[in-house]
Amino acid sequence: MAIALTGLSHKTCPVELRERLAFRADALPEALQQLRKHADGAGCVIISTCNRVELYVRSELPPPELHARIRQFLAALQGVPEDSFAPHLYELANREAVTHLFRVVSGLDSMVVGEVEIIGQVHEAYLAAESHAATDKVISALFQRAFKVAKEVRTKSTIGQGKVSVASVAVDLAVSIFMDLAGKTAMIVGSGDTGESALRHLIARGVGRVLLVNRTLERAQELAQTLQGEPIPLSDLREHLH
Repeated sequence: MAIALTGLSHKTCPVELRERLAFRADALPEALQQLRKHADGAGCVIISTCNRVELYVRSELPPPELHARIRQFLAALQGVPEDSFAPHLYELANREAVTHLFRVVSGLDSMVVGEVEIIGQVHEAYLAAESHAATDKVISALFQRAFKVAKEVRTKSTIGQGKVSVASVAVDLAVSIFMDLAGKTAMIVGSGDTGESALRHLIARGVGRVLLVNRTLERAQELAQTLQGEPIPLSDLREHLH
């Protein structure tokens, strides 16, 4: 039996390639079933966030073959040639794969060490795999233990006492430059999880006006109605930069 991890992150891969390999939420059910087939009916979880794409698989296959099959799966499902992303991958097995997951969930592998969003993102990924019958006893035990480790890390260390997300660090930097955001105009490019978090931090700091630029205008409109902001299509970015 082997537990294999195939992944890429902000540390190993440019954002343009990460975007091409990322999994949309509505595509996860089919992706999970296809991954299980590629790995001979194994249990699996797919984590896909702004900063990382990681596939955890439990199988009776030896790790080298399992990693090769996961690469083939990624190339086929995402339509990206294997040789274009293979150099950016990290491939770990068994103890090393488990240790990496514990580090990820604990916020030790994040762009901002100690960020809290990753716990919820990994938990959602696990629940998605579980709800679509993609997990098995080993994978379930692995992720349940990872969540306990993350809780222990936050309880017994000071990791969460500093800045806890990329968005909060960015907004704090803006405040350090302008001193006060009241009456200022901010532009957020991208309305995903990080963009929404940045918007919440800007609102909390009393920003005057926020322009929400997004590839999908509907998502920017939804965020504007829920929180605050003026939705703008990505094609109009240049017209509003001033």
